Amino acid sequence: MKILYDSQIFSRQIFGGISQYFVNLINNLPSGVEGELSLRVSANHYLRNLNPPRHPLTLRHFPERAKLSALINRGGDVRRLKRGDFDLFHPTEYSTYHMGLTSRPTVITVHDMIHEYDGGKWVRESVRDEIRRSVEHADRIIAISESTKRDLVKIYGVSDDKVDVVYHGFERVAGETAVPVGLPEHYLLFVGERGGYKNFRKFFEAFALLSRNYPELHLVCTGKPFNSEERKMIAAASLEEKVVSRFVSSEEMPGLYRRAECFVFPSYYEGFGLPILEAFSAGVPVTLSGTSCFPEIAGDGGAYFDPHNAMSIAETVSRVIEDPVWKRNLIKKAELRLTDFSWCRTGEETAGVYSRTLEQAGR
Repeated sequence: MKILYDSQIFSRQIFGGISQYFVNLINNLPSGVEGELSLRVSANHYLRNLNPPRHPLTLRHFPERAKLSALINRGGDVRRLKRGDFDLFHPTEYSTYHMGLTSRPTVITVHDMIHEYDGGKWVRESVRDEIRRSVEHADRIIAISESTKRDLVKIYGVSDDKVDVVYHGFERVAGETAVPVGLPEHYLLFVGERGGYKNFRKFFEAFALLSRNYPELHLVCTGKPFNSEERKMIAAASLEEKVVSRFVSSEEMPGLYRRAECFVFPSYYEGFGLPILEAFSAGVPVTLSGTSCFPEIAGDGGAYFDPHNAMSIAETVSRVIEDPVWKRNLIKKAELRLTDFSWCRTGEETAGVYSRTLEQAGR
């Protein structure tokens, strides 16, 4: 069985969870299933981990290289689709360019439904329409959580039996890892984007409450520097000395997790929540929203709060700090929960989706 993956996400992302997902998926397909990536130009970081590694052109010295890369890759994708020397097509994003170019069955992975969250205000209507058409056109759909599947069925009216849930895998970092220098001794950790549904503002309210009782406690955020509104919010609470934003390399992230008092994940919505597993792997207690996919992924390895309520967040974090027995039990349960997620399992279950799709298509 030969599966063709197109270039879409690798034209757009240098780093990112979706491109990393496809590299890990291709590497872990079982014997008898061959994954082939249609790609000519990309600066994607994860392609070096592909087996065998891919070293496409990067066009790093060209102006408008992202647009040029996408244009070159799209031409290659179209030619491969028309050639038809594959059994099934798995596009890496939602563009509908492939419709009418191939008669081969199509499987698509839906990582989340954030484009429809909160009335769809996060994404342009034209983009939402293309996503919907791409999903409806697919012969089968992979959702990365039951939560995402429920959203697909509810919002798009997709048939329940057209959607298979296949969790992301997870691979531990082997050996000792570097630890970022200059970290405070006691800190909470917030990872990634902070805007909108990521709910950083409500979490910050909770941290301000915690800071009154734990004067040595700091907040470390990864990702982009604080914007002007965030700086004003931090200054208004007189917490400039206790809240820091740091860029941390992927090699240093396990150490950053491991040193934290706890990892806090206050988002209102996620499709899967990979940082949960990253924190589990580092042996740090996880406090997180009791909404969306979080209970499904973290199970009894997480401590849950109401993400709309700053006091609920603060009380949950406070219990982790104050109750060492409960904290140790959380970490033990998280370690056990982590064993449910592996890329080998993801590859096997995804191959099963491919086989069912071909059977339904009579191939």
